[in-house]
Amino acid sequence: MGIRNLINILQPYGVDTALDGKSVVIDGPSLAHHIWHLQCRSRTGVPSYASLTETALAWLDVLSEHKVVV
Repeated sequence: MGIRNLINILQPYGVDTALDGKSVVIDGPSLAHHIWHLQCRSRTGVPSYASLTETALAWLDVLSEHKVVV
């Protein structure tokens, strides 16, 4: 899934900035891949749908706490 080494190619052009109060667009498949990767990194075996859902909601809640408009 994705383009191999794309992040390494694009990283020099990226800018670190706070997202507080900003509007963002979240790509659904990328979010799903990110949550899957977080879950697989933190446990052994296949994560359950419940744990994937909890992680995704927690991730979105943090954005909401920082007033990021999704």
